[in-house]
Amino acid sequence: MKAIAIFYQGRKQDTSEVANRLIPFLQQQGHEVRVVDIRFEGEETPDPSLKGYDLAIVLGGDGTILHAARISLTRASRSWASTLGGWGF
Repeated sequence: MKAIAIFYQGRKQDTSEVANRLIPFLQQQGHEVRVVDIRFEGEETPDPSLKGYDLAIVLGGDGTILHAARISLTRASRSWASTLGGWGF
């Protein structure tokens, strides 16, 4: 079993829909899944509770990707980002 953290921007319908489909799928595959809706996150400092996660999946635009990177940078061994934003850098 792999421990997977999913970061998404919950105030955006498209990222919420993808996350809500992805979570049960990964759990059915036997993975431990932690969901992080970044709209409820505070400071962008590394979160020690993310230590030990094997993969970080980020659903959102550039801001979501950067936010997730800042709080999980040294915690997850791999990350995968899907850009669902509208503008980009």
